[in-house]
Amino acid sequence: MAMNTATNHDLKIRKRVQLVHIAANELGLLDPKKHDTDPDDEYHTILKRWNRPGTRQPVTSSLQMSYQQLGELLDFMTALGFKLKSKGPGSGVQGPVHPSPQPSPPRVEGTSKKYASSLDGLREEITDLARERWGDSWEQSLNKLCRKFGVSHWRFLNVNHGKAVKQRIESWQQGEAETV
Repeated sequence: MAMNTATNHDLKIRKRVQLVHIAANELGLLDPKKHDTDPDDEYHTILKRWNRPGTRQPVTSSLQMSYQQLGELLDFMTALGFKLKSKGPGSGVQGPVHPSPQPSPPRVEGTSKKYASSLDGLREEITDLARERWGDSWEQSLNKLCRKFGVSHWRFLNVNHGKAVKQRIESWQQGEAETV
């Protein structure tokens, strides 16, 4: 009779690895056709954040990560917009939910929208500024600007990069207002 040698810890790690892959798919970070062949896709670029100085083997797969590192990675992906939701009452099963893009309400001249004082609020403010500046092509233009700050996508902006991007867009808008 064969015994199952997987420990509770191993099962918890496996579950976190599965959640990481679900999150990466939901956020569009994994291209199944290129995943195994492209070490520079966005998913692998994110994994490189967990490479610590002095490590023998760089992190190239979530399978190489510790339970704590997987938790940090899931927190990072949650900050990018990944959400978990219960599939049913008492089921204990978690599943992915696409973040639903909320259309921005039209801005009335002379009023200002209140944003949450968090990273999500900063990103929301930046996307509103980008929509105002670039219209329908806001996301492509915003990502191009983010790349100038070393960030591949606006969802990956941290507070410091986000403030710099916001300041750049606002300075452009002020410059345009002065010339009018």
